[in-house]
Amino acid sequence: MKTLAPEDRKSKVDLQEVASIMKAKMEERKVSVRKLASQTGISPAIIQDLRSGKKNNITLVNLVSLFDALNLSLFMRSGKNQIRIGGQDG
Repeated sequence: MKTLAPEDRKSKVDLQEVASIMKAKMEERKVSVRKLASQTGISPAIIQDLRSGKKNNITLVNLVSLFDALNLSLFMRSGKNQIRIGGQDG
């Protein structure tokens, strides 16, 4: 099995786009950084760094917490199978 070089292991996720969506959703729902921090248990500094694009990584647990609080979903697909992570039903 081939081992990937560190530069090949980097995420293909555009975190600037994630930050943009997160900011828009926070504005739409009138949720402050502190309120979101309180709802998710994630420090305000981390949330602010994500919003500003200063933070370039996040754990899946924290991402799901943020998505749940903002009613956003992440979809994972493999072939015909798809699962939804985060967000709320309805």
